[in-house]
Parts: sequence; structure tokens; C-alpha cells
Amino acid sequence: MPVYNSSPFSAGPKLLQPGQAAYSFGSFDDTKPTTKLYFSATSESSGNVITAYVQVWEGPFPVAGQLISTQGSGNVPDVTNAVIASVSLNASGVGTIVYPDASSHGIQALLADFGLALVPQKIATESSAASTETLKGVAFALAPVMPGSNARSIAWANIVDANGATVSAVSFYLQGAINDNESEYADLDHSTTANETRVWTPIGQVNFVRIIATLTFSVATPEIAAKVSI
Repeated sequence: MPVYNSSPFSAGPKLLQPGQAAYSFGSFDDTKPTTKLYFSATSESSGNVITAYVQVWEGPFPVAGQLISTQGSGNVPDVTNAVIASVSLNASGVGTIVYPDASSHGIQALLADFGLALVPQKIATESSAASTETLKGVAFALAPVMPGSNARSIAWANIVDANGATVSAVSFYLQGAINDNESEYADLDHSTTANETRVWTPIGQVNFVRIIATLTFSVATPEIAAKVSI
């Protein structure tokens, strides 16, 4: 897991760009397009599970856990942001994707079908220790504001995936510093809710920000991400 690096030999914090989220924990590759797939056939089995026979038209191959939304299917109901259960594709991007049907449509035989599916790219989370541990995330530099103005709000969010287990405690802090020194970072805002987005409006100037986390999970490998934006 990338962590805050206080070494003078490090490259130093990157500049935080307005309107573009930066990840203190985790990452997101915004150069990859939303995956586009076309249906050739669909079916629905007991338990309201849809199997779609697809061809990947554009983007990276989807994986289990990503969200799929469909449009134009005539044999099974369309879904919005359904969690993909499994993917089986050959090297050409032809195969099947299995996902749930929240509308409880019922059993439907395999028939030729037409339609479009979109699978947006997923934020990549990072593994964390299950026991209570304080993690210091990557820091980012802030561009100077106009003289006499501190009106630069900072949006930040945490993402927690406990792999289906109970989250015992979550504590994320947005920290700021005038200089990029470990001893100068101080708490600016605090979140104790998993998957929360917050906005902090400064009352004073800070030049660097980072997120730290203290987590307690009942699973061995919880996954987290945390992002900040101006």
C-alpha cells in the first residue's frame, strides 16, 4: 500500500488539480474508457440470475464486482448498476457475464437478444491490516490561493469494502500542513462513517493535504480507498 513518504529522497507530493480527484489510498485509472458490450443472447434462471452472452466492443474486459447497466434487452429485464457475479470471456472478448435481476422477473429460456451493456471502471482499493492500525496516505500539494482569500473548499471521501463482513470501527482524518513535514500535519476534518463524502471549508491556508486512517475490521484483508478534490 502506498503510504506517506517523509524521505528527502522522495519525489515529493504531486499538485492537486482542480476538479480532478486524487487518491491518498487506492487509485483510479481515468484513461480507461467505460467498457461497452453487446448482447447476442440472454437467459434468466431461478434465483433471478441473468446470464448474458456478450461481445466486448470497447474498453478493458470486466471482472466480478464491477457494476453493469443494460439497455435494449428484449428477453430479460434491463438492470442499472447490478453487481457482476462472474465473467467468462475468451481472448476476443466473447463469452458470458452473470449478474442479478432485482425485478424478480422469473425464469426465462435462453433466446437471441439484442442490447447494450455499460461497465464503468472501478476504483482500485488497497488491502489493509484487519487489526487496529493507523495508515498515513499519500500527500498532495495545493496551488496557492489569491491573497486574502481562503475560500477553497476541499471535498474528500473514504471507500471501505469489508468483503461482506462487519466493519467494527472506521476513522478517517483529512490532514493539512503548511510545509510537507510529518510534524506539521494536523487534523482538519474527521469521518467515522464508512463510504462517507465530506466537504471541508478552510479557515486558514494549508499547502499540503493527506488522509490518514485508523481501521478495525473482522476480516483479514479489508479493502480501502480515500480521495480528495478541490
